Amino acid sequence: ALGILKPLLAQNPDEREILLPTLQASLLLASVTTDRSASQALRERALQTMQAVKIGRDDPRLLALQVEAMLALDRRDEANPLIKRLWTEGYRDPEFATVLEREHIDYPSNPAFAAQLLAATRQVADDGAAAQADKGK
Repeated sequence: ALGILKPLLAQNPDEREILLPTLQASLLLASVTTDRSASQALRERALQTMQAVKIGRDDPRLLALQVEAMLALDRRDEANPLIKRLWTEGYRDPEFATVLEREHIDYPSNPAFAAQLLAATRQVADDGAAAQADKGK
């Protein structure tokens, strides 16, 4: 997969549909490679690629992959601010949660974000009901 994705990424370095799968494949390959130096090199290159992104640097999926790479490279101190940021923003992803759990990092749900999400959901439902009521008049 990387043989196909890397040339595409070289042509379109900020294209999310190419960038994210390439980074995921690199980190997956690094996790199953038995050669420790090759594994470290894959993670380092993936992290460098992520940090060089110019467009959409705040994409939570990209930040989560950075955390994964940093933790695997034993750079927990660098990962902690990103983990806190993702938690504050309410980021929830099963794969990310598994990475954090494997590293024994507590990542509970964010009650403030959950309340905001609930309020927004209720507002959308209320707006939809009001629009339907207006159509019936």
